[in-house]
Amino acid sequence: MSDVSAQIEAVTPGAVVAEFTHVGELTVEVRKERIVEACRALRDGPGQFALLSDVTCADFPDEPGRFRMAYHLASIQTGSRVRLRAWAGALEPEIESVTSVWPGANWMEREVFDQFGVHFAGHPDLCRILNPLDWSGHPRRHLVMQEVCHGGPGYPQGGCMSHLLLEDVAKLKVEHPERFHFLLSNHELSEMTEFLIAKANRMLNIHFRDGMRVMYGERFEEVRQAMFAFLRACPLAIRLANGVFISHSTPAEVDSLGFDVSVFERPLEDEDLQSGGDVFRLVWGRDFREENAAALC
Repeated sequence: MSDVSAQIEAVTPGAVVAEFTHVGELTVEVRKERIVEACRALRDGPGQFALLSDVTCADFPDEPGRFRMAYHLASIQTGSRVRLRAWAGALEPEIESVTSVWPGANWMEREVFDQFGVHFAGHPDLCRILNPLDWSGHPRRHLVMQEVCHGGPGYPQGGCMSHLLLEDVAKLKVEHPERFHFLLSNHELSEMTEFLIAKANRMLNIHFRDGMRVMYGERFEEVRQAMFAFLRACPLAIRLANGVFISHSTPAEVDSLGFDVSVFERPLEDEDLQSGGDVFRLVWGRDFREENAAALC
């Protein structure tokens, strides 16, 4: 049993169902009835997993529990990461909200509720996010999106259909150029640079391109080049009037390696996008240290 599982069992015995390690990443599966206790044990325990970086869900129609929740935790002090998993159920999926442990889970859980139908018991405001934009009725409303490439349903012939989401993104930008903002992420950058991404034994880039070939046939390459031009024109970050900075991620080791902030304003060079370049570092960075954030600011 890992130290992480031991921390959970010390606080709520019998909570841990199983644990897995893959490519150096630890996943601990817990009973859904114990998810809040397990999260609190890791937040307050010696591992100091104070940061909830994401709450996600995956649909496995053939599994008895069907909807599998995943909670991605990180320790700012040690840099360690762990993933908690719990099955929410099939017919009426429900699991307790972890907003009592991390208030920031609010919108993450709402997104899962909106897209998968999982109900979060005890959530303070469990309402949909993906409502009509109503641009005309709210002239100051802006919409920010990121990371739509890869994953999701596929074509019977093979290949994923996520390129259709990217088309919807481009359409929104044409219709609302000043109020819709699509931020470049690591998955979109990987398509531009052919930097391969693999998940669950699948090469996501290959599946993405296969899907485009199914849809566009002989015009595949023409559409692909147009996609590259659109992505290259997308902003890397947004800064609000109150100073809030929004980006897909933050570059690592800014306190020791520095960072070329001119990428936010100047035309991008090819070397900016490649591994080691500052755009690559920005969208692939996972450095949550306080010193790193201070150096970037």
